Amino acid sequence: GEFAIVLIDWKQNDAYFLRDPFGVKPLYYTRNHNGELIVASEIKALLPHVERKISKKSTDSLIRDGYTSGESIFENILEFVPGTIYHTKIDSSGPFDVEVYYQLSPVIHLDLDPPQEPGFEFLKKELNHCINGQCLVEEHNIIFLILFS
Repeated sequence: GEFAIVLIDWKQNDAYFLRDPFGVKPLYYTRNHNGELIVASEIKALLPHVERKISKKSTDSLIRDGYTSGESIFENILEFVPGTIYHTKIDSSGPFDVEVYYQLSPVIHLDLDPPQEPGFEFLKKELNHCINGQCLVEEHNIIFLILFS
């Protein structure tokens, strides 16, 4: 499911932050000038607490890859990474303890070495074979297409 959770244990002085494995629900954080942790599901809620300085690294990643991972476009606003649990003491200004609880596994790769047909025709033939053969995993002819509009 989709979730972004903040759990506070006041008796143990612990704070836990976690997100769904695919990162559908965002969760951002920053530290103010006193080192206090501030968490929100939207960047705009954190902006009054930080200097609004654009991150060149994140902007480059956003333009090149279409997303940023672990950072926002602002230098001092960070994102809790999907599929990861962060832990800290409530009164701590130190780093988080981080534990990955879910990570996507690699996909079966289609061996394209060497294709006998030109690229598009080879891909079309393999895709048709996969669809007609009901994408049997044993045949290793699975093709994933990601389309962006």
